[in-house]
Amino acid sequence: MSGLMMVMTNQLLLSQSGEYEMFGVANGLSYGLFQTGTRKAVALLFLCLVQKFGGMPIQMSSDCGSETSQVFALANALSDLVQWLWPPLIQAELNKLKDCFNNHVMRKDTNKKNPSGVAPNVVIALPEKYGGENCLQEVDTSISPELIEAIQEEEEDVLEFCTLEYSAKAQAAFDSLRIEALTFLNVWSVFLTMLPLM
Repeated sequence: MSGLMMVMTNQLLLSQSGEYEMFGVANGLSYGLFQTGTRKAVALLFLCLVQKFGGMPIQMSSDCGSETSQVFALANALSDLVQWLWPPLIQAELNKLKDCFNNHVMRKDTNKKNPSGVAPNVVIALPEKYGGENCLQEVDTSISPELIEAIQEEEEDVLEFCTLEYSAKAQAAFDSLRIEALTFLNVWSVFLTMLPLM
């Protein structure tokens, strides 16, 4: 057997034999030390732990041995799918919150120096009407498209959480499921259904 792998969880550990054993506890974390023979054994143990606990740690540390490279790849695959599914949902919620805050009418308060009794979007659109001043510093924006294009040519997925290649693969898998809409209520089910397709 080659390699040594340490697994830390906040619950019991999975040993090579598939039995659960606790090797020691410190600060609520259990530590397990066991010999690993192949990349597949390490990957299998990692996936069994993910399945057992219903998730994976936010951060993982390991040496760069060949037996842990498959775990790294699996962790990235799980992480990539999470990063492909959740950001659009979170962004949609943030957009709703922004619209709500910017369009709600604040109650009138004559003791306030800032405008009240009007929605923030109206004040921004008509600052002079509410005793304000438009302080936007105008610039020549004709060069902006060239700068944007230069950055995107260098790294076209700079604003993405996943590579464009992964996004295309994930979108194809998602489309094959014929899901009407991704929501916070179904995202975990979608994740588990998509995972084998990735």
